[in-house]
Amino acid sequence: MSRPKILLLALETQWPGAARLPRALQDAGFMVGVACRAQAYLAHTRFRDHFFLLPKTNHGRGLLACLRTMVRAWPPDLILPLDDRAALFLARVHELLAGGGRPDALAGLLQRSLGNPAGIYEATSKRRTMELARGLGLRVPAARTVASTAEVLEFGRTQGFPVVLKRSFESGGNGVFICRDATEVVLTMARLHRSKKMRPRLLHWREELRGRRMERCWLPADSSLTVSRFIVGQCATLLAAAMDGRMLAALSAVKVESYPDEHGPSSVLRFVRVEEMRRAAETMLRHWRLTGLVGFDFILDAAGQAWLLECNPRATPISHLGGRAGENLCAALYAGLTGVAVPPAAPENGLLVAHFPSEQWRDPKSPYLAPAIYDVPVDDPDLCGVLQRAEPPKRPAG
Repeated sequence: MSRPKILLLALETQWPGAARLPRALQDAGFMVGVACRAQAYLAHTRFRDHFFLLPKTNHGRGLLACLRTMVRAWPPDLILPLDDRAALFLARVHELLAGGGRPDALAGLLQRSLGNPAGIYEATSKRRTMELARGLGLRVPAARTVASTAEVLEFGRTQGFPVVLKRSFESGGNGVFICRDATEVVLTMARLHRSKKMRPRLLHWREELRGRRMERCWLPADSSLTVSRFIVGQCATLLAAAMDGRMLAALSAVKVESYPDEHGPSSVLRFVRVEEMRRAAETMLRHWRLTGLVGFDFILDAAGQAWLLECNPRATPISHLGGRAGENLCAALYAGLTGVAVPPAAPENGLLVAHFPSEQWRDPKSPYLAPAIYDVPVDDPDLCGVLQRAEPPKRPAG
């Protein structure tokens, strides 16, 4: 039996976690194709069977042409998005192709790869994810969509401060603002509304024209703003491998440290098993009928209750760690696709992992940088060198 082929698509360039996934997929039995930009960390991994260079610009029509060329040259069994924009772009491509009225092989491949491409639109929207979860009876914070400062202040008066303001389509902690009182609400909303004035909008259109931003018709992201109740507790994450809405395996962990700030991704985490998180993820996946790797963010409160916050329908930085942490997501995806059983992983209960290089960026003298738990890709020297020399990321303005 020939090895199944999986094509990894990345539109973002500086995501270290994405660059660690190819080896885990190869170890699981896949042939791995990588499609990314030349400057992407992912471009430097040696664990790939085929490499495709994406165009420098983000014009949707050009990326679609490139995607067609790739799948003709190296027909994959699955395409796996490695960032939120890639997931939303693939869903949009499927919508355009499937709506054409004629059979299209790429549309069929995207249907198989995403499970239910239409579900990606909900899963990439923080607002729609929360609304769906609430409707399904899951534990979510009180929240509402807002357009004005007055609406946010009213929510704060009725629900209490602090409150959390979120753009519906963002990732990595960007677009999240915790407002401790009315003064911070006013300042934050003023900052957010500046981006809607004519000059920022003209700059945005210019960036689209130059291909530095993808055109909105190819990336129909939810632009709404939500305010929600602030839940005191510990940030937690769950990543599931799924096939047509059936959860095959899941990894979950709590955040110990983060970078570049408290809203950012984990730089140190501890793997745990929280049944309420797993049940919530199973419920959402079953409703959306998604295929691939799908992440969920939670808050665990003092009583151990899991509050669902958002979904990221793509691989996350823990994707490659399942072989050590207890449930090998890549092996589960391979088994779900091929029907070939894989031996269970031997879990290391309470495994503590420091991500490379983000924990080093956070604190060069961090006590978590012990060799036994610091996740450095020593077997991938080019990638390791690029990450070692990389500049720490900065939060974008507004």
